[in-house]
Amino acid sequence: MSIAIITGVTNGIGKAASYLLPDLGYKTIYLVGRNLSKLETLKTDLASKFSGLDLILKVADLADFNEVSKLAEDLKQDTRDSGIDLFLNNAGIGRDVRIENPQGFELNLATNYLSQVILTEKLISNLNQDSFTIFTSSQAYLGAKIDFENINLNQNFSMFRAYGNSKAYQMMYAKLLRNRLKDSNHKNLHFEAIHPGLVKTGFGSTASNSFLKFGLKIIRPFALTSQKSAKENLLAPIYSQNKDKLNVADIWSKGKPVITKKSFMELDALTKLWKYTQTSLEKFL
Repeated sequence: MSIAIITGVTNGIGKAASYLLPDLGYKTIYLVGRNLSKLETLKTDLASKFSGLDLILKVADLADFNEVSKLAEDLKQDTRDSGIDLFLNNAGIGRDVRIENPQGFELNLATNYLSQVILTEKLISNLNQDSFTIFTSSQAYLGAKIDFENINLNQNFSMFRAYGNSKAYQMMYAKLLRNRLKDSNHKNLHFEAIHPGLVKTGFGSTASNSFLKFGLKIIRPFALTSQKSAKENLLAPIYSQNKDKLNVADIWSKGKPVITKKSFMELDALTKLWKYTQTSLEKFL
């Protein structure tokens, strides 16, 4: 019986994925979100549609590292004996104004990248061999402008830079994990970043920038459904027909592995990011 964890499960492709996993053999699913009421509604609906599921709810705000750390410890304890077969690091935000989390980190950086590092690092020891850890990144990485002296964007903040950078960091982290663990006892673990495509979700609905909200409204009719994106993009790395394509992609796009020529995927940049990450999260790793 396969064990899965999904963060950001009450909306969008995370929610859609929760309805796909039972038919793929995942019978124990940890549903992670901020809103208990939405989690309970999802659990009730999943239970009505699939028999034999063990659905465990976990409530946490992934912008707050204290909550993330507690969540990680809870998940680690819960999966100590069973292990983890699939970990969908799917939760994410796109904020167009600079806000800091309780620990003083810009919110896109904190939620989309640093919180996922805390969760992943604390759960690595519970990942089963041939398990998959998938990060919902984005093709927004193409607009990343990374300055390792200004990662927290105390200067020159823009939503496009903050969001694009945070998605690039997810790609970099997946590659860092593969490089770090390839010669260890965890060498058969799979870490992949994916681009979900343009999806019909609530992304940008809380934006204060009226031009951004208008632009998203215009293009939304041409976007993928959450169900299609979850099936064809988010879960692409786990399908058996893609087994020979694992551990090589910088990011998966349209269900296929892609190598980017971006300089931030090179060793020097990866090393700088990991040094910053370790220093920033010293109290939580």
